Amino acid sequence: MSSKGIPTPENFLGFRVGEDRKLASWCQIVEYFKIVSEASNRVLLEFLGKTTEGNDMILAIVSSPENLKRLDYYRAIQEKLHNPYNLSDGEISKLIEEGKTVVLVTCSIHSTEVAASQMSMELLYKLATEDSDEIKEILNNVILLLIPSLNPDGHVMVVDWYNRTLGTRYEGSSPPWLYHKYAGHDNNRDWFMLNLVETRLVVEKVHNRWHPQIVYDLHQMGPFGPRLWLPPYLDPIDPNVDPILQQEIVFMGSSMANELIGRGFKGVACYAIYDAWTPARAYQHYHGGIRILSEAASVKIATPIDIKPQDLRPVIGLDPSKQRWNNPNPWRGGRWRLRDIVDYELVAVLACLRNAAKYRRMWLANTVEIFKHAIKPEDGPFAFIIPRRQKDLYNLYWLLSILHKGLVKISVAEESFTADGIEFPKGTFIIYFAQPYGRYAKTLLEVQQYPDLRETPESPPKRPYDLTAWTLPLMMNVKVYTANKEFKVKSSELNEVEFPDGFVVGDADSKYLVAPPESNASYKLVFKLLGEGIRVYRAFEDFSFNGVKMPPGAFIIENSAALRSRLDEFLKGLPVELYAYNELPNIKLVELKVPRIGLYRNWIPNSEEGWARFLFEMFSIPYTTIGNDDIRRGHLNSKYDVIIIPGQNMNSIINGRSADEVPPEYAGGIGDAGVDHLNEFVANGGKLIAIDESCELPIKRMWIPVVNVLEGLKPNDFYIPGSILRVVVNNRHPVGFGMDVDSAVLFINSPAFKCPEEYVVARYPPTNPLLSGWILGEKYLYNAAAIVEVPKGYGRITLLGVPVYSRCQTPATFKFLFNAILH
Repeated sequence: MSSKGIPTPENFLGFRVGEDRKLASWCQIVEYFKIVSEASNRVLLEFLGKTTEGNDMILAIVSSPENLKRLDYYRAIQEKLHNPYNLSDGEISKLIEEGKTVVLVTCSIHSTEVAASQMSMELLYKLATEDSDEIKEILNNVILLLIPSLNPDGHVMVVDWYNRTLGTRYEGSSPPWLYHKYAGHDNNRDWFMLNLVETRLVVEKVHNRWHPQIVYDLHQMGPFGPRLWLPPYLDPIDPNVDPILQQEIVFMGSSMANELIGRGFKGVACYAIYDAWTPARAYQHYHGGIRILSEAASVKIATPIDIKPQDLRPVIGLDPSKQRWNNPNPWRGGRWRLRDIVDYELVAVLACLRNAAKYRRMWLANTVEIFKHAIKPEDGPFAFIIPRRQKDLYNLYWLLSILHKGLVKISVAEESFTADGIEFPKGTFIIYFAQPYGRYAKTLLEVQQYPDLRETPESPPKRPYDLTAWTLPLMMNVKVYTANKEFKVKSSELNEVEFPDGFVVGDADSKYLVAPPESNASYKLVFKLLGEGIRVYRAFEDFSFNGVKMPPGAFIIENSAALRSRLDEFLKGLPVELYAYNELPNIKLVELKVPRIGLYRNWIPNSEEGWARFLFEMFSIPYTTIGNDDIRRGHLNSKYDVIIIPGQNMNSIINGRSADEVPPEYAGGIGDAGVDHLNEFVANGGKLIAIDESCELPIKRMWIPVVNVLEGLKPNDFYIPGSILRVVVNNRHPVGFGMDVDSAVLFINSPAFKCPEEYVVARYPPTNPLLSGWILGEKYLYNAAAIVEVPKGYGRITLLGVPVYSRCQTPATFKFLFNAILH
């Protein structure tokens, strides 16, 4: 016990943090944080809320006792620094003198990267008990916000799996399921869409309340590179990140690396592997703070590994075995333990906190300058204009809610106005660029232009690390105008974004209600109604009534007494216009039924499968998880009408995980027998939907007249790691119903097809299809198909050759999957 009556983590756990083959459970970490907060006047503990699976998500606020008594005061200072309208120089000086640097430390969002969560206990103990001048300086000048896990659910899963396999040949293997119920490893790509409960809790209750100057996000990477990577990041960084922040990243990362290397830690590297291009991983870069990422070399969860010098492998930007300016003291190999990672990370966090304390005035003064730039920008557009009238009102309000949750101020025009020669009506939404978080709005709403980076003019371009485009107007099919010239209009600020209720145009007691196929709200309504037994038909041709023209794909809903009694309930918060209609049109109609959906999941964790479940639950689409054993057993038509294979490579589907890696019940894939049964399923009338990478399976093993025209191309000839491309859609085909003829799709190392014309639903144009991001080798896509549907026997195979619901960030293309399911 310490003199302050607080047990050390070792005394509490019964083992030293980071000890070989020992892990603190989430319950133990939470309990320890409770004990420390109750015993220490330097720590306050907040419960942020419940996670996806009902675990507690916690935040420890650590500072001096005097600071903790005045937290509301210091938060008020942060608010003023972030919005310095009408502040005098004297007021600003006073705020800088009295304010504290706010540092947010987040641990182990990827739950197999366990070291940071374990380390957080030692960090908390050190700050709560030590009385050294160094610790006092930190406590007096810094308010630390410590989140010991951004993914408690995953922590529970990983620790349980590790303990279950401890002492077996499978010790240290990754769990055979996603360590977040829906997102798995993708959970750190949700920082602008805010789909996940955990992301929203942290943004709403930590980021947006505290506005930290510094966010330090601790991760781990593969075991064979440097021992610890720190910024500066590789080029490029999103130009919407303020120049001060860009330089602060270099300053802080270099300061931390300097301290680690000065204390003898080897293998500390920078300016390699990772860039800072996308907001999906860096909310704070657009909200006045830096995001410092660190990546430590992993072990086998908590099991040590031995690495020979020849095992070390080059990564993007450096060879870890060679001394260079960005790897000045290489690690030469040896035994690598969880405790080693804990030591590196503990020193790194303390180095970050020392910098934040020592340069407190600089951090606060720079915050003011960043937001002076924001409210009086030197360049950029004047405003973004979003008409209220859109084809998809559901996506419109979804987009507005994303911006609003990110603290973007949204104005509503109280009169008609003209901007850049275009007339806009009263009620139009306006987002002025000159506002504290205008850069955040800009990065989400504009087209990305990823730079062409080359060592020399003759050398091939440097390939991006991650997605290069995220333009939400394209990803959500919401029309947004950029106004470059100043305009005047009377407007008011939108305080809350609420999804409007749907309504009926005409007589709500009419025999039928018609829902247009362009809106995701129509699909959400239809799936709900089908689940309630309401009859719904689909028009396969266009038709007109009462002056309204409906395209192919319109939904015709039987307005029964049961529906009329609950219509307001179904339309609550669902912005869809239904049109009254009293007779079925004399055209081809199909009555829709809820298909029996089998969603494939094997024992290789696949985020695409998790996001499919997330999407289906959001849209009330019933499904059953179907595994390797189910497919190998056959007789699939007796259980399923539709089988969906989310994006995954063919080898993983057929062969699965090795029996050397996981227990027998988790080894293997569907095997050749499973492929045969999928062929039988389709031949006997079933529908198989393959998405993105999984399209390889039906192309190569189900004998359909389709080839992937991109197969075999080298990355130096063709490479698109994540860009938004144009496709031309046959929206009279059932899979294309509701889509614009010219539509945008996300392309992430995807296939592209050559097949008979009658099977094509969407194809790339005969010119460069790039809409946003970066492309190399665009000529290989000219006229290639992106989405096809092929008959086989009595059934059909739909190849969705792009990630139509990727990370639930592409609402514009959800309809391709919904249509494929319904027909």
